[in-house]
Order: sequence, then structure tokens, then C-alpha cells
Amino acid sequence: MTAVAAGRGGNGVAFRDIRRFVAGLRSASWTMIVLHAVFPIEPDKLDDALDLAETMVEESNEEPGVINYRAATDVGAGNLLRFFEQYEDAAAMEAHVESDHFEEFEAALPDLLAGDPDITRFDVDSVSDVEL
Repeated sequence: MTAVAAGRGGNGVAFRDIRRFVAGLRSASWTMIVLHAVFPIEPDKLDDALDLAETMVEESNEEPGVINYRAATDVGAGNLLRFFEQYEDAAAMEAHVESDHFEEFEAALPDLLAGDPDITRFDVDSVSDVEL
């Protein structure tokens, strides 16, 4: 598994850079892609962000190549919105960032952010269950 950090910058700029990040990391062989994206949200904009996140989750889970797409707030910092995204491959992730609901979220982001997003990509070539 390879982890790659992505997209840090000013409001809106960092998230927009994900398109270049995705394009620059295309995989020649099949590899599941996992993204963990963290967005610090202005406290007075959290309800708006959660509404957009709900739409993102619903519509993203309907996309071909999306294995799982989830969003949650952080229990330690309620204004952090975390996305956990699993894609069959880089092509599925690329298609996601071109979707209408992604573009809607991306356009709203500058008014919602309280700081810089933090996005990490994991290229996963094997998966196994862990027993507790």
C-alpha cells in the first residue's frame, strides 16, 4: 500500500488541486484507491456542509466503480468533516471528480472552509480482514 498526501492550500485552491493530483497518479495496473479527506468547516456553516455531504454520499455511492463512500464528523472536533472513499481503480476516482455533485460540492467549499483541507490517497493492492 502506498499513501500519498494531497492538496494543501488556501480556501478552495487545495480542493481544486485534487483534479491535478488524480490525473498525476494514474495506475497502470489494477489498484484499489482509498481517499481520506478532512475538511475543517466554519462552525456556522456546518449544517450547510452536512447537507452537501449527504448528497455527495448518496450520489457517489451510485457511481460505477465506487466501492464505498462515507462522510462523518469527527467526535473530537465536531467541525471536521471526514470523507472515506473507496474506488475500484483510478478511472473510477477520476470519473467521480468530474461528476455534477462533486462539482457542486467543490464550488460551495470556499464559503464553508475554516482552514486547509487535508487529503490522503492510498493505493491498495491487497486487502484482508482483521480479527479483533
